[in-house]
Order: sequence, then structure tokens, then C-alpha cells
Amino acid sequence: MEFITLSTSKFIKTKIPVKERCKKHDEGFISKMGEYILYRRGIYQQYKQHIAKKKTPFIVGINGSVSSGKSRIATKSKEKINSCGIKCAIISTDNFIYPNKVLISRKLLHRKGFPESYDWVKLMEILNKIKKNETVYTPFYDQAISDISNKKIKVPQNTDIIILEGINLLRPNLITIPKKTLNVNSIILTDFLDLSIYIDAPESFLKGWFYKRLVKKRTVWKKTGIKQNLTKKTNKQFKKWADGIWNKVNSVNLHKYISPFKKRADVMILKDKNHNIKEISFRV
Repeated sequence: MEFITLSTSKFIKTKIPVKERCKKHDEGFISKMGEYILYRRGIYQQYKQHIAKKKTPFIVGINGSVSSGKSRIATKSKEKINSCGIKCAIISTDNFIYPNKVLISRKLLHRKGFPESYDWVKLMEILNKIKKNETVYTPFYDQAISDISNKKIKVPQNTDIIILEGINLLRPNLITIPKKTLNVNSIILTDFLDLSIYIDAPESFLKGWFYKRLVKKRTVWKKTGIKQNLTKKTNKQFKKWADGIWNKVNSVNLHKYISPFKKRADVMILKDKNHNIKEISFRV
């Protein structure tokens, strides 16, 4: 498998044939990425309409480590796509982590964030309904309480593009599915993805971004009076706790379940220390 790598500036200057008329948007990397997604969707539409004879949503998977910036790229791409009159929705795999009470009952709370802590069957059932162009309701993971809440997220019928973002999308894990859901016994998550994107960066950058994100959350926790076991820690104690989370969970997850499969992506985006896009590679 080979990749063609472009600098950010060269990618931005590349003329991408998009039929949609878009409202004025910033002309940076994210805007061009939105155009690329629309271009790939156009190719997908031609196949579905002329060969498969049906209309189904185009699903984009954005994969990468914790704190790699998946959510920001997903959100900004959605803004660009919506400005072109195309209906786009984002689904996070965080919403499919088992509720804490389930993790506790299965003795998996210490493995939260690892592949076994996700309800992959439920996610695939949702994706299957989306591919049938049905309205779906997904669970919602509330970061404030670090658990699944009672809230549901609606993804309407006839949504044109779905952006699925999460940390374990590209892992070739065969999931057994109830036959009443799909006409197959097992399936791999990437079978549902029409375009996959991997956000890459050195681990030292990722670890630093993770800590900065926790410091911001800690400020919010102090204002709201939650997670006092963490807000009462000294800065040194908090840093030690954060480093422990990274080393025991995020780093292990990254090296065992995430980065080994990055070259299964259609597109790889490499970031520098300041979250700027350094280069972008396309699988050919």
C-alpha cells in the first residue's frame, strides 16, 4: 500500500472538483478538507445511484489518539459541509462506551477507554440503520459526569454525511452481530466507512495536549463543584495523576489498538506541536 504526501500549502492550493455551491468560508486546511469529503461523496453518489440504485448517507470515520484533535476537525469539517447546503451530523464513539454501572458489573471500569469498554454491537446497529437512511437516536456520553446520561442524540433521516469520530475505528476487530440485525454473522467496523481519516502526531505532543485539556476541565470542575477529589489536588499531584492516566491507559491504547492500524486509513493527517497541519497523505 502506498501513500502520496502533500504539504499543507500544496493541498490547500489543489483544485478539487466540487459541484456544490458553498457559502464563503475560510480558505485554510479545514475548508479544503471539507471540499475533499464532498468530492469523495460525489464519487460515492455516482456508484450508489447508477449501480446500486439507492441513496444512502456517506460515512466518514475520523480516527486518532485521545487529544489528537479529532473533534475539532470533525466540527470544522461539518461547518464547511453545511455551508454547502449538505446536511452533516457528527457521532462520537464515546457515546457507545458502556455505562459505568455496566463496566463495574463486568469488572471493566479500570479498562474504560480500551476496546472492550465499548458497545460495538450497538454502534453497528446504529450505523446499519443509518445506511438504510433511517432516523436514529444514539446514547450520549456526558463529559461532566464521565458517564452515559439519559440524553439521546437524534440523527435525522436523509442526513447526507455522517462524521464518526473516535479512537478505535480502524482496528480490524471482527464483531459478532445478531442475525436479526444484519444478514451476516460478523462484521468489521470499517465495513461501514466510506472514507477514513487518521490524525497523527508524536506521542510527546499528544501527552502534552492531553494534560492541557485536563487543566482546562479542572477549571470548570472547580467552578461547578464537581470532581473535588481532583480539584483539591495540588498542581504537582494533579500532574502526577494525569501522567498516570496517560501512561496506564492512553499510551497503551495508542500503541496497541490505535497507531498500528493508521495505514488502513484513506487519508493520514500529520500535526506539529502547535496543532498545525504539517502534511497530509492519501492512500493510492
